[in-house]
Amino acid sequence: MKSLRFYLSAALVSISCFVGIPMMFIGEDFMGDLVAKKLDLKVSPGFTGGILARDFIDEIDDCKNLKEYKVYQPVYDAVWQQNPDYWQIEQRYDMDARSFSSVNVILKNDYGDEYTLSIGEDRTVLLDQNGKLVCACENYFMENGKVIKTRIPLEEKRLQKFYTTENTMHSIYVEDGIQMSQCVNMKSKENKKNMKEIIENIKNSYYDMKNENPVNEHKTGNEAFDRAYFLFSEGSEDQAEPLFKALVEKNENDPIANAYYGSCLAIRGGKSNVFSAMGLVKKAFVYLDRGVELSTGKESEFEALMNRAEVSVSVPNAVFGKAEQGAMDFIRCAELYEKKAQEAIMSEKDKLVIAYCYASAAECHLICKKESEAALCLKKGEKILSL
Repeated sequence: MKSLRFYLSAALVSISCFVGIPMMFIGEDFMGDLVAKKLDLKVSPGFTGGILARDFIDEIDDCKNLKEYKVYQPVYDAVWQQNPDYWQIEQRYDMDARSFSSVNVILKNDYGDEYTLSIGEDRTVLLDQNGKLVCACENYFMENGKVIKTRIPLEEKRLQKFYTTENTMHSIYVEDGIQMSQCVNMKSKENKKNMKEIIENIKNSYYDMKNENPVNEHKTGNEAFDRAYFLFSEGSEDQAEPLFKALVEKNENDPIANAYYGSCLAIRGGKSNVFSAMGLVKKAFVYLDRGVELSTGKESEFEALMNRAEVSVSVPNAVFGKAEQGAMDFIRCAELYEKKAQEAIMSEKDKLVIAYCYASAAECHLICKKESEAALCLKKGEKILSL
């Protein structure tokens, strides 16, 4: 009887592995959403800073150190927090903000009240317009000092005029230089465009453009490579793979052959069973990474990066964790292409390629749950298209 129970248990474990692992690999988002809905798993806003009231990205000049400014709605009765009632403000810079001599947020309202949030690495305080201490604040430097999260305790009733009034002016100063000055209305939320819809529209326009351009305009003069590339571009990756492999074996320092061979392996992985796929994708990134490393600073860098980026956004992030790398690769591709395109008159095709890179970077950021970074990438993509 014990033997029977043992074999039944072993069979159930085997079935779970063969069914459960592929489901995780193929439908990670579906399974995650299903579990969340069934268990009603939610993170209380009290842990994360409250509900976002305003997120300033577009309003900040590109030449400023400040890249993003967020204002949250007040949080009340938050459990397990240093201050159960607080108001959170968040700043993001392009460098370690701890290196600045001073970071100050000046708060003004329609009643003539003014406060200064003086942020320091050791101590952050709120001062009134006479320079007197109102309260000490919680302050956290995150992401190597690039992000500052500040929580103002709401024990002082006079502060209500700032987070409940129709208009409050927030002015951010770094080392006495103004970074941003914006009016915040805490009673209304910022309406955001549907980022996924924008991403899809830009990518579809890019694909339409590619379909209108013949593949054989990509000629290198290397007959073996051109043949492999033609097959790859026509969707015959299974035929292109051995040709790229032969090119890599002939010259292991060929960055583009490495990049395309890696892409072929990843595509084959996507068509294989889950166990083969794991090995193929892992092997693919060996060649993709090598292609990028060999091409850095060279003319072939854009093409190598694009191969790795496309694979990074395509493979399940829960399994391989490549979406963040994909975002960085796409952004680098956009910058490289834009720099090259600016040397001549930028064509509509050039604009679409750059916008596609930014849209794809935004897609990667959304996979990583980084909506602010995604919005910033889309802003850059849309700006290029509007030129």
